[in-house]
Amino acid sequence: MLASGLVEEIRGARERGLSREARLAVGIPEILRHLDGEIPLAQCREEIILHTRQLARRQATWFRSFPEIHWVDAAETRSAAAIAIDCARALEIETHP
Repeated sequence: MLASGLVEEIRGARERGLSREARLAVGIPEILRHLDGEIPLAQCREEIILHTRQLARRQATWFRSFPEIHWVDAAETRSAAAIAIDCARALEIETHP
């Protein structure tokens, strides 16, 4: 995301006005700190990675509280057809217990 111009996008968004919610999104506070000269880009990147991993762990923990969720492996190494079959099976399980 950084290589694709995220810093410039946030710079422009800040000039137009960022909502409170946007300012709290993962990656945005770190980029704002970088734009304010508080941290170098390398540290910004590392903090974004850390905070993204922390969010993913919290989400995984939260999702475990829903036993009815059926996870589908959508790894890049799997074909779209195989993923679609798994999705269809998960939906069938959900609608026909």
